[in-house]
Amino acid sequence: MILELLLFLCSMIFFPAAYSQDVTLNAEIEAKTKYVWRAVYVGPEPFVFQPSATLSVDDLSFEIWANMDTDPARVTVNEVDYILSYNINLGSFGIEPAFIYYAYPVAFQNSAEISAKLYYSINNNFTLYNTHYFSVLGRDGYLNNAYYMDLGLEYSKQLLMKLFVQADLSFAFASSRFNLNNANVDRAGLDNLIIDVQVPYYVTKHFYLRPRVTFSTLLMGALRESLRSKQRTSNFVFSFAIGTDI
Repeated sequence: MILELLLFLCSMIFFPAAYSQDVTLNAEIEAKTKYVWRAVYVGPEPFVFQPSATLSVDDLSFEIWANMDTDPARVTVNEVDYILSYNINLGSFGIEPAFIYYAYPVAFQNSAEISAKLYYSINNNFTLYNTHYFSVLGRDGYLNNAYYMDLGLEYSKQLLMKLFVQADLSFAFASSRFNLNNANVDRAGLDNLIIDVQVPYYVTKHFYLRPRVTFSTLLMGALRESLRSKQRTSNFVFSFAIGTDI
């Protein structure tokens, strides 16, 4: 099943590449103090590595992303995500549909989502976005058609010739099925608040360093109470990435 999916995704990427001049590749590795997914603590300290690679052909992109724990007792890759997306630019407006396949080599059964990101560029610095996620493949015991939505505002600005700042503020709403699947809470509502600030610095035209800090907190009391004590608290995650654009 996974092999067939990968062959399909690769054919979607590489076939158009032969007819396009706009082909880019981004490769990055990021070290984080812990892995937090949609404001819920997932990965152990002291830190995790999250490598990724994205191939873009015109407006079509294929990304492979992974999470690797660094606990000396069990250094392992425990998640690999495959993301196929297409950006449709309509001037100040845009839409980006995507298919996300979550593979768990050591623990869980695999799952998948389809998503659609809608965005509006207010000006050169601010972008308003709204992303909708729908579960289409769940692990055993999970309900499909779970829904998760975030609404956010992005800010980006070039500070110096090689230095940029990017900030993001978002709120998320989740359906009762999503919360039941992930926290055993059969209730829909406003799930979380996430604030993300990063400062990319381009050492050369194609090589960059990116320090980053992310704050996230669960807003629904029932969610916090249903999770383990370590997952109930708000999270500050500090990270540092090294990447290249080709």
